[in-house]
Amino acid sequence: MNSYNENEGSHTYYVYMITNAYRSTYYIGVTNNLKLRIEQHNENIKKSRKTFAAKYNLKHLVYYERFSWIQNAIAREKE
Repeated sequence: MNSYNENEGSHTYYVYMITNAYRSTYYIGVTNNLKLRIEQHNENIKKSRKTFAAKYNLKHLVYYERFSWIQNAIAREKE
């Protein structure tokens, strides 16, 4: 009999936190590709797009957690 582990799944999701150089504003998000998502935030800043992260120049990754289930990642993001 296989035991069920709620932390094991077939995908990887990340909850991440980015900030600006002064650490005065933070953004918390969920993604399945952390490297790409950080690149997207940086691209939004370079192109002066009207996003929260671009507005506050949030480009420094300060924390992340990995999850196998999207429901757990979303629950953690909401904490």
